[in-house]
Amino acid sequence: MFERMGVEGYAFPWDLEELRHDEDEQLAVLTIEPAPARRASSWAHVIDGALTISAMVVAPGDASVLWMSRSIEKVTWRGEPPARIVVHSTRSPRSPHDTVDVRVADESGDVVCEVLGLRFAAVEHLGTAVLPRDLVHEVVWRPLDLGEGAGAGAAAVEQVLLVGEADVTDPLAEQLEAAGVRCVRMGEGPEADLRPELFARPGALLVAPSLSREGEPLDQATERVTWTLIRVVQRLAEIQANAPGHLAPQRVWCLTTGVREARDERSVAHGPLWGVSRIIAGDHPELWGGAVDLPALDAGTGARLLTVLRGAAGQEDVIALDPDGPRAARLSRIERSADGTPLRCSPSGTVLITGGLGALGLETARWLVDRGARRILLAGRRGLPDRGEWETVTDPETRRRIDGVLALEALGVTVRVLALDITDARQVAAALDPGTLGLPPVCGVVHAAGVVNNALVDKVELDGLREVLAPKAGGALVLHRLFPPGRLDFFVMFSSCGQFARLSGQAGYAAANSFLDALAAHRNAGGHTETISLGWTAWRGLGLSADIATTMFEANSRGLEAVSGAEALRAWAFGDRFRADYQAVLRVVPTPSHTPRLPMFRELAVSEETAAAGTGGLLAADIADLPEEEARERVTADVREQVAAELNLDAPAVELKRPLVELGVDSVMTVALRVRLQRRYALDLPPTILWAKPTVAALAGHVYDSLCPPSEEAPGVVAGAVAEDPGVPATAGR
Repeated sequence: MFERMGVEGYAFPWDLEELRHDEDEQLAVLTIEPAPARRASSWAHVIDGALTISAMVVAPGDASVLWMSRSIEKVTWRGEPPARIVVHSTRSPRSPHDTVDVRVADESGDVVCEVLGLRFAAVEHLGTAVLPRDLVHEVVWRPLDLGEGAGAGAAAVEQVLLVGEADVTDPLAEQLEAAGVRCVRMGEGPEADLRPELFARPGALLVAPSLSREGEPLDQATERVTWTLIRVVQRLAEIQANAPGHLAPQRVWCLTTGVREARDERSVAHGPLWGVSRIIAGDHPELWGGAVDLPALDAGTGARLLTVLRGAAGQEDVIALDPDGPRAARLSRIERSADGTPLRCSPSGTVLITGGLGALGLETARWLVDRGARRILLAGRRGLPDRGEWETVTDPETRRRIDGVLALEALGVTVRVLALDITDARQVAAALDPGTLGLPPVCGVVHAAGVVNNALVDKVELDGLREVLAPKAGGALVLHRLFPPGRLDFFVMFSSCGQFARLSGQAGYAAANSFLDALAAHRNAGGHTETISLGWTAWRGLGLSADIATTMFEANSRGLEAVSGAEALRAWAFGDRFRADYQAVLRVVPTPSHTPRLPMFRELAVSEETAAAGTGGLLAADIADLPEEEARERVTADVREQVAAELNLDAPAVELKRPLVELGVDSVMTVALRVRLQRRYALDLPPTILWAKPTVAALAGHVYDSLCPPSEEAPGVVAGAVAEDPGVPATAGR
């Protein structure tokens, strides 16, 4: 059946031993890992097999197109992943035509995994309708109309607090004050002296770092400006949470210089601010204003910037403030004529892959062999055991890496494995010296190294940020210095497009990837064309994407879907035909019709709309004519039903004032419940909503206040402050 659908293989290998089914249910016995293994290498492996085989319950018997999972309401597992499983799949009573409930048992019959509300949908054949051209996108800049009204982005800006070095903030303050806006210069650095009394007036908190300080290395400048923005947002969030009185509305903005054009290498240090900005917008939509990129500071910057601060607050990701007007970044399919050269590997050179022993690294190596690579250098933090020990290795991860190397060698390729700290410039230079390697010089590089350290913006720490920046950004910088533009046939950096979906917890990861994007643009700014940053969506079941069920809940709700490894590589081959500094490889999925599309996705079309999306939701119009008490009761009852459905409980069993964690809401359910509520009410709820509002009563109150905001009143004043705030000098904090 799967062969008829055009499926050549699975993300993980498994064998079907037995299959019994009728019209409504199915029983399958799968071997995930062959004997004598007692456990599988990961839960991702087990769940992949269980979900894939469960498609047969709802897929027509003569289906010639693939039926893929579209969404999951709930997934739980416990204990170690078994090597052999029994999968019982039944049509879900909620939507029997396309949804199944799955229970997975081990050999002893104990249920070890449960997947509820697994919804499938037919997609076109992977080799035809899901064409590479539908997956590859480039960034375009569209004129941004900030005329009268400015719609939802209108914001009062009576004052601007400036955080940054004087060479930027002093001229900006002069220009803004000339336009009638009070400015307070807070000095430089992440620990700016922010205090509640500074926020008596509605306004903007503008982080405006300089490109670099005298003698400051690029990697240190990158860390400095990134941490400054994160820390300023943390401080404002703390102040708003703890202030004894009312604070006037504030929006945090950040100013970057020259990132879009990238001609000055120093501008690369500002690149990470674009990625961090998008994650802040997801974690703190109530605080975030936007990121603005300047080609340079000139006499008209202040006036143009003030128009953006007042007209686009919270509505865009990145705005380029060109002399002829603001422009907003969008993703667009590539519609122009091919002007690039397909990637080919010189058979007389050596190809370096950092992160080369990872799942993506080995997939990439096999793909490059098809493009002529005959000598491949796989570099990673850890190498492999001595070859004499390979036959006795039983650790699943090490075994996978060894088998990957052996498979490459079976193709006639010379493979060298290096344990290498890619952030150590001297070590890298010495290790890659042809004399040391005994191989021809490196002619092509794929930089796929990377780590994650997920934390919400409020919880990001400097050490965690450094950990994530080091291999991606620091490693890329080392390679940039070692192989200047023009020295290589190709230099491909593996970035991520997850930041466009504002995925929570990925501030450091987004910063590191945006550094790669800016570095690629800089390397090509002088006329070279060999460098590209590829912003991948998740590769289904591979690499850092092997176990990200929680993240994909959120990504799907915002229009972003994963791709298979085969789709990713076909998209890469297609994108190679076009010159570009950056390409995003992603699949777009429908979002509810009443939910606004995120800025980068607004011009992207999907093949179909989910008929049920956006129907039956409780919107503001449904309660607009009800008395407040009755409207609050209706919202509370509806929120209670949503929580009960997520927990598989009857609504009366959900106590209104009992903490949700005591009812069984875990980390996966937290994301699933937030996504459910966002779709239900067409609200953009922050990732911390269930921590800040831990009961149904508190959550319902927040939903009601968001659906029916109070009428606008004159801004309140922080206790102890007066309207003119004469005690705060205009140079506070300097």
